[in-house]
This record gives sequence, C-alpha cells and structure tokens, in this order.
Amino acid sequence: MVLAYAIPEKPYPPFVRCGVRVLKYNTASGWAVAFEETDSVDNGGGASDAISVEKVISSSGKEGLVVILKFSGAGTAEEWHVLAAVGNKFVKLNPTPIRDKALKARNYMSGMGYNDVTSEGNLVIEELPGYSPGRARCCPDRPSVAVAFRFTGSSLKLDSVKELPFTPP
Repeated sequence: MVLAYAIPEKPYPPFVRCGVRVLKYNTASGWAVAFEETDSVDNGGGASDAISVEKVISSSGKEGLVVILKFSGAGTAEEWHVLAAVGNKFVKLNPTPIRDKALKARNYMSGMGYNDVTSEGNLVIEELPGYSPGRARCCPDRPSVAVAFRFTGSSLKLDSVKELPFTPP
C-alpha cells in the first residue's frame, strides 16, 4: 500500500513538503512502514499540484511506483524517479544519468525544465523541450524530445528517444 502526501510548509508558502510512504503488511505484526521519503518543492499551485504517483509494470509483472515532483515558477519542471522492491528493500531508480547521456549524444541541454512525465505499461516517458547548449531557458530552439525509459523490475533502461514536431518561435 502506498500513501503519497503534500503539506504546505508554513510560514514559507509556496513551498510544499511532499512524501511517499510504502506500507507492508505482516501477519504477525500488522501494517508497518517499509519505505519512506520526503522532499520539498516550490509549487505555487499548492499541495494538490505538488506530487503525483503512477504505477508502472515490468514485462515480468513486477510493479514499480513513478514518483513525480512538480515545481513551479518560470514554468514547470518535474523531477521524478521510480520506487521498486529489489530483494528485501525498496530502491529509488534515478533516470538522470540515462537522460543526460541520451541528450548529450544529440547535443541537447539537460535540466532546463518545462518537462512532462507519464507512464504507460512498462515505460516512463519524459517529454523535454529542445535546447541547444548555451540557449536561454526561455527559448527552445530545437524539436522537443520524448525519452522513453523501460522499467525492468529492478532498473531503468533507455528504450527510445524521439524528436517531436517542432514549431520555431
């Protein structure tokens, strides 16, 4: 069982404390927290817009949880990862090295924000605007890309990188 929550941080709105708790049932002791993580995000939309979770299922049937943290300000940028049970513990699968390597190979900048994350079956798809190196954050100058990550049950693997239709500003 998973509980995702977001609580406004007072007296510092629009900061929101987000968390995920994974509960596990044991017949001898009942429900207990098996994993917990928290983070703070700056989200002017408030707590209801700061965190979302989606289930992803590997081809072998193993389930993972996509945790998406949403920031706001000069546009939205999302940070995300997948929680998965590997062995007897929960691990956080970080897509950043995979994404950065794929973007660098295409001479795209990473970490510019304005991205969107969704899941479908065993894939987590991140759409990112196309920025050349040295480009201002306001002005993408290349086609956006959809980077698809395949959830294997214990890791994330690059599945594909596709350019999306481009309309110059």
